[in-house]
Amino acid sequence: MLPIDPTLLTVVRYDLDPAPRDALLAAQAETRRKEGTTPEELAAIFFKNVQDARCLAIDSNGQLCQGGPLMKPKTQGPSHGHQHIIVCSGWRQDFKEEYRTLSIPDHVDENLLAKLFAGKALTTDPSRDTGLCSRLVHPHIGLKQRFCPHPHIVDGKAALIVHNNTGHNHPMPPLSKVSLTTRETYRQCVKTAGSLGATVSKVYNAQSTKLLLKGKTPTAFAPALYNKRVKRDLVRAVKAEEYPNGLDVAGIFAIYLRSLTKPLPERYIHSYITTPDGGICILTCVPYLLKLLDDAGVIAFDGDTTYQRIEGEMNEWELTIYEKVVLRAATVVRAYINRASADFFEKMFDELQRVKISITGKPIPLKRFVRGGNLLVMNADMNAAQVLGVCRSVMKHNDPEPVHDFRAVVPEADYHRLLEFVHISSKQALDEFSAFVYGLNNKKISGSDWWAHKEMHEWIIPCLIRSQSRIPADIWDSTPSTTNTNEAQHHWSNLQTGIRLTPVEALESAHRVDKTVAEEIEMSRRTGILSNPNNEITHLMARNSQRQSTSVRKARESRELMDVSKQLQARLEEEAEKRRQSSALTKALKEELKAVKGTSGRKGKPGKSVVLSASSSGRVNCLDAYALDTGGQHTHCRYRLEQHRAD
Repeated sequence: MLPIDPTLLTVVRYDLDPAPRDALLAAQAETRRKEGTTPEELAAIFFKNVQDARCLAIDSNGQLCQGGPLMKPKTQGPSHGHQHIIVCSGWRQDFKEEYRTLSIPDHVDENLLAKLFAGKALTTDPSRDTGLCSRLVHPHIGLKQRFCPHPHIVDGKAALIVHNNTGHNHPMPPLSKVSLTTRETYRQCVKTAGSLGATVSKVYNAQSTKLLLKGKTPTAFAPALYNKRVKRDLVRAVKAEEYPNGLDVAGIFAIYLRSLTKPLPERYIHSYITTPDGGICILTCVPYLLKLLDDAGVIAFDGDTTYQRIEGEMNEWELTIYEKVVLRAATVVRAYINRASADFFEKMFDELQRVKISITGKPIPLKRFVRGGNLLVMNADMNAAQVLGVCRSVMKHNDPEPVHDFRAVVPEADYHRLLEFVHISSKQALDEFSAFVYGLNNKKISGSDWWAHKEMHEWIIPCLIRSQSRIPADIWDSTPSTTNTNEAQHHWSNLQTGIRLTPVEALESAHRVDKTVAEEIEMSRRTGILSNPNNEITHLMARNSQRQSTSVRKARESRELMDVSKQLQARLEEEAEKRRQSSALTKALKEELKAVKGTSGRKGKPGKSVVLSASSSGRVNCLDAYALDTGGQHTHCRYRLEQHRAD
């Protein structure tokens, strides 16, 4: 291979003259500084936004509305200082759904806006016109930005400035282009900080970013990184490189297919099923954690849906336990679902049973349904679809051998009786309580919002009241009565992984968390080292008692403050009534005095009164005035007028 002629490599490079660029930047700064400082500009900006927005209404034929914006008087009369509203001209009686309507902002003059809609001049004052335009865009944008975002008012009218396409020079553009070195360095920052769930803010705050940039912020390292969109695009590019199939459920399916080649103990996604109505259920777990369901020390599990970790239509269902051996809670199963019917939860739990059998050789060990089972109860909220679906599924493996605060609507004694309903001791007491509820004649309490809802579903009352349940009393007392473990795990998972993640990011981040939990629990069981030795049942009970004591104390203090408040309010009302009666009495006495003077028959010369003269500033001239300070709030002036008699 012949070498390159060295004379071709001898090139003299010249820096561009920064003076025109600096002048351009100064002009643009001045434009932004002055923009929106006159009523005419504000009206022009809003008018442009109204014209640019499209109406999204679709008629019965699937055609998008072709109407334009217009000003229309408000049907309910003036409000918020304006008499008009912006509506779509395409509205009609048989096609009026989803039409665009816009309120006129408080700071926009609707009279000027009406002139713009009518095509009239905003003003005849030439001083209100805008200055020359300073907006220049980089050539690579092309025609993607066809209109200037700044308002232009020429001769009192909103103007469209068109370039005449003649030859011209380009000034030196801002140094906004990201160099290859900067691009690669920032990509390394994203990868080091972790692309899963990565955002511009997380990369910025990562300690690894500061190390890679030698203590500098991204902006200080390269001015081009001050642009948030540039950084978002780089973060998105790194994610796309690591997950070429996308970050939605399609990306999860690709990960699931790849995981099928791994041995069962190393898999995390164990099932990906769909339903004819478009339902999706993705079951994930670390096999080691799933086996903890068979531990004799685990006597209950919680099941509940959380909505924060994933954005979009997918939600996450968690199955959590409390592992007594290592004194910690753990999420052993996560399911990603987009349906919530009883039939769907039945399919989900059927699939969970299948996965449990494939990993451990045994179904979920609910003691009343599986021989040798250790799980006494499942705790869930009052989600009827989940409860019914799970129960249907559990019965297939059968091997035969919250209160509303009604304090404001009922007397205190009745309120406390309502709170005690979960401690009803017999069927007779339950019937008496039901009669008591309906006797309150309050639909909020006796209606479908509360009591009628519980009587409607025959499984709810046995789940809430021990005397009506088939669960033996000793099992009832030894198992949790709340889903606090599950709720706490929701919050803990959110802290570990973040929220509003894409499905792939949610699943992959949960995989890392669950794998770490499995390793920690295995290590704890092997070494006997506990993460929190003060989590024994005695400690939990002591803390619970302390919380209850604190709650009672705060409730008592709140009631005491409420009683004092009621007393003060009563006194205020009493004083107001006294003032009203005094005012009425004063008025009556004045009327009597007027009547007496009118019938006395003596016409005396009226006395000379003192006239208070007023100045234009609102002050009152008076004799001997002095101020009474009221502690820094308002200062009232008390005036004493002395009557002077003639010598």
